[in-house]
Amino acid sequence: MHAPNRSPTPAGRSCGNCYKPRLMAVPKKKTSKARRDKRRATHRISAPALTECPHCHHPVRPHHVCGNCGQYRGREVEPLTTVAP
Repeated sequence: MHAPNRSPTPAGRSCGNCYKPRLMAVPKKKTSKARRDKRRATHRISAPALTECPHCHHPVRPHHVCGNCGQYRGREVEPLTTVAP
């Protein structure tokens, strides 16, 4: 008769009996304050870029409809009649 497959799990998977813990990456040396602060120097918050609306001259975010006059790229934009989902 044919011998049964003695493998407890399909090929490529590990069995529950041979558990190998995964090791995490651990730094070899302490990060100095200077190196840490240099890395964080680019994390600051910047002020939003503003342009001037050509129609009413109020400050507007680039590529956004003017909140004062409702113009975008020289055209009147209609407000939404229903709330967007």
